[in-house]
Amino acid sequence: MTQPLPPATQTAADEAKLGAHTHTFLPRFKKEPQRLDLFDNGVVVEQQDGSLLPIPWNDMLVYEGITSRSSVVSRNYTLCHTDGRSAFLTDWKGAREFGPIINTAVAKVWVPHHLKRVAEGTPWVLVDIAGKPKSKLAISKDGLEAGRNFYPWAKVRSVGAEVGSLYVKVAGKFTPVAYPAVHIYNFHAALLVAKHFHERAQDS
Repeated sequence: MTQPLPPATQTAADEAKLGAHTHTFLPRFKKEPQRLDLFDNGVVVEQQDGSLLPIPWNDMLVYEGITSRSSVVSRNYTLCHTDGRSAFLTDWKGAREFGPIINTAVAKVWVPHHLKRVAEGTPWVLVDIAGKPKSKLAISKDGLEAGRNFYPWAKVRSVGAEVGSLYVKVAGKFTPVAYPAVHIYNFHAALLVAKHFHERAQDS
């Protein structure tokens, strides 16, 4: 849905060069940010204190957490600007609609960038928590680094997403490698990049 834009939101969007307004979403809970507006080139989040956070797609790191309990699906999003600012959207009633829009737009920007960098030899490090070597997750042109293990693409049977996690099935390994998507920024872009290099290895 769309609603009339507050003047301050329009100004923030114009200054960030976000383009035309497309959607408006409102929270389920009062303690959440007050409003989410989507534009052709990004979003503006009105925080609870009234401050505005504009984030262009090419500056956005999105974390998506999807959980299912007793057939009830919750979708939580953290939208981060590359400058460190962020907004938390907890189980918004419009998440089923705005989630795919944001993920698709972010992937459209980030996938070509990382395909080029990874192909040139620079791994895409998705997770690397200091002091926790098992946390590391990185995509390279030769394979996937997960924790202390490295899985060459030639030995990877499939890469996919299930129940809010990244699943990697490896030849000779009974249990798939699973990593919660909520810890992986721009998860859907990362999945597309991983699938690209996996498929390329299978064709070679």
